[in-house]
Amino acid sequence: MSIKKTIAKYIKNKNYVKIRRGFNNENFTDITGYILAHSDTFIVIATIDEFFFSGLNCIPVNTILEIRRNKTDKYFEMILKNECPEILKKITKSYNTIDITSFKTTFKSLKKQEECVIVECEREKHQYFSIGYIEKVSNKNATINHFNAQGILQDPIKEKFKQITKIMYQDNYSNTFKKYIKS
Repeated sequence: MSIKKTIAKYIKNKNYVKIRRGFNNENFTDITGYILAHSDTFIVIATIDEFFFSGLNCIPVNTILEIRRNKTDKYFEMILKNECPEILKKITKSYNTIDITSFKTTFKSLKKQEECVIVECEREKHQYFSIGYIEKVSNKNATINHFNAQGILQDPIKEKFKQITKIMYQDNYSNTFKKYIKS
């Protein structure tokens, strides 16, 4: 089964999955949760970590190595449904449709919704993490009003689309941190 058909099946069935990711012989952090949407460029997955909704991740499809749904994932989903039914309700309520056709449309949609985002490149060569609001979007990059670990705004950072491996939003980390940003 092709990756697109696999993704569509898991969205339709609302299945809990584990996604193994990487690029050019590099492995990135696995992500577990529920895939909510997909395009040729991205998937949006509601990430579940230790029985908690931990945010929405926009993942480039070209970084997906494998989508797993095995007995362990099914068992975990059964526990989630029994112990944390509010998580599944929160996931469907928290997902606001964004245009994930391309990097440009994704960032423009997130900017329009005034989302605080975490943008990452997990590749060893470029490895970075930035958190903040989207200031500007061009054809090749997005400018992030980045703030540091003390909540102090830094000079805006241009993140090149070709280096981005993950965009996170509506997560506890950035939702909490953004309340304490200093100019």
